[in-house]
Amino acid sequence: MTDTPPLTPSPSTLSHTTPEQDAQVYQLRTMLEQLGYTERLDTLTLLRFLRARKFDVEAAKLMSEDVWRFLRGGFQGFG
Repeated sequence: MTDTPPLTPSPSTLSHTTPEQDAQVYQLRTMLEQLGYTERLDTLTLLRFLRARKFDVEAAKLMSEDVWRFLRGGFQGFG
């Protein structure tokens, strides 16, 4: 048996964020709450939207609104 060091998570994993990214998650959550969204505002969900839009908060907000409209049946098209 060999002694192997414990693996550290890669910076690309969902659990790793910088302080700036944490602030962007908070900003996105606040923006969506002000628009009346209350469901699925957990950090991992918001990180998925932010990562999909390269941490552009406004683009992530538009994407998340489109997704939630689609899921609720009121989808009118993207953007």
